[in-house]
Amino acid sequence: MRNYSEIWMWMYNNERPHKSLQYLTPRDFLLKYGKIKIQKIFPHSNKIFTATTRNY
Repeated sequence: MRNYSEIWMWMYNNERPHKSLQYLTPRDFLLKYGKIKIQKIFPHSNKIFTATTRNY
């Protein structure tokens, strides 16, 4: 169960678009607005976890 929770939390915080971020993922928002310079800060953002459904 813990592993599932960690996967969900990673997807929610890193790969799921958020309405409050203009429907961008947190990573894309930070890249777009210059909060981070390069994508290497998120080395695992290449969709390691595959979801069968999306709820957005």
